[in-house]
Amino acid sequence: LKKSLLVYGEIFDTQRSYVKGLIRLVDGYKFHLQQESWIDAQQISAIFLNAEDILRAHLGVVHALNSLIDTWPNIQYGSMVQKSTSYVNLYTDFVTHFANSAHLVVEITNNSKWAAFVTRMNDTLGFGSLSELQSLLILPVQRLPRYKLLLDELCRNLPAGSELRSRMEESAGLMEGLVFYLNEKNREMEHLKELRELESYFTPHFELAVSGRQLL
Repeated sequence: LKKSLLVYGEIFDTQRSYVKGLIRLVDGYKFHLQQESWIDAQQISAIFLNAEDILRAHLGVVHALNSLIDTWPNIQYGSMVQKSTSYVNLYTDFVTHFANSAHLVVEITNNSKWAAFVTRMNDTLGFGSLSELQSLLILPVQRLPRYKLLLDELCRNLPAGSELRSRMEESAGLMEGLVFYLNEKNREMEHLKELRELESYFTPHFELAVSGRQLL
């Protein structure tokens, strides 16, 4: 039981940290880029994908968690973890288009106005950089494997055959499928990166980096 409580604690602590990062991404970078005239709404949507929907969903989890802390020691841990994993479908779209998002981020930083934007961000908010934006955008992608490991650890420390373990194993199964999909998309992203590098050798330009195309 003690080990299970430690895993629950880590899940909740990382959940709060994750939400803070998403807030910085959405309310910091996305919001302020939307005020810029040199980048259009379509580009912003393609970069940030559905990060705002993911944030909104997890804000609900954190709010519910904070409310439940007052019920200690009778917190319904199982229901809270299941609530967190019920949003896995939100991640499918994000993971599917993440490679294109990462490519667009590099493209906008080649715009001379990006440097001015970052300077204003630092002057007004105290943060702003390409590396931080990239780190924040990849948070949903990194969250999935970590969450799967924590769920597996939790299942190992719950009584075999218990209803709670059964529910947690179901949640872990959902997460496992999404992590597998994520790994496949990561491999595709690496292939596209290699193809984009090859494109630079063609004159006139020939588009090689097409989704589904692979090097043999």
